Amino acid sequence: MYNNDEPWRKYVGILFDEIQVKSELVYDKYSGELIGYCNLDKVGNQMMELDKSIKGTEQSDIAKYMLVMVRGVTCDLRFPLAGFPTNSITADFLYPVIWKAVRILETSLVDLRVLFITCDGASSNRRFFKLHGEDNDFVHYVDNPYSSDNRVIYFISDVPHLIKTTRNCFCNSFSHKNTRKMWKDGKDISWLHLLNLFEQHCELSLYSPCPKLTRKHIDMSTFGCMKVNFAAQVLSSTVANALEMLYGDNVTETLVS
Repeated sequence: MYNNDEPWRKYVGILFDEIQVKSELVYDKYSGELIGYCNLDKVGNQMMELDKSIKGTEQSDIAKYMLVMVRGVTCDLRFPLAGFPTNSITADFLYPVIWKAVRILETSLVDLRVLFITCDGASSNRRFFKLHGEDNDFVHYVDNPYSSDNRVIYFISDVPHLIKTTRNCFCNSFSHKNTRKMWKDGKDISWLHLLNLFEQHCELSLYSPCPKLTRKHIDMSTFGCMKVNFAAQVLSSTVANALEMLYGDNVTETLVS
């Protein structure tokens, strides 16, 4: 049984994300189908009904994602706090849901203290952060109205997601989608440097300077884009040291960036 008598055990964090799930969650006896519809909290449902009435639509939206809020703690206590079937969550829907979670955790009998809120870099999540400040302000914390000791709650971006975002930006510089051509001080910041390293010194070599680097790291399949360890291994010091040793000044800005 969990015991939070020690003060340090009461500090927790809220983590939330959208996880794609099958939408067929309710059985239709006429068609034999399982159909799931969006269902948020009371305020969220009222907002959806208002939005549908303005658009002149009556049919419920089919849920595509599950908004899962998970409570991470400073000790071993972890469990899902709530889940909401959603179609595409927005900051306006997130605001009442998240703050209701904070209120429940802070004011319930378990007496937990929320220190941070963590999520990935989705546009709705970034907008949710900005709702707590003035226009164009960088918001990284906000006063906690439910705390008894004047604490603030910090907004923290999910670190694994940031690592993947950095790798994805890097891989599209002079390669793959070729959506950017990054450079600094007249030198390219290019994924081609990594490609040359792999093909010339790793793929067919008996002794690879980067033993964990594989073709899956380089080709960037849809599955590979989602793996945090692939991104971390590409951006590792092992790869950086190999590039510096084998290519020297030609890859300086790729290494620094």
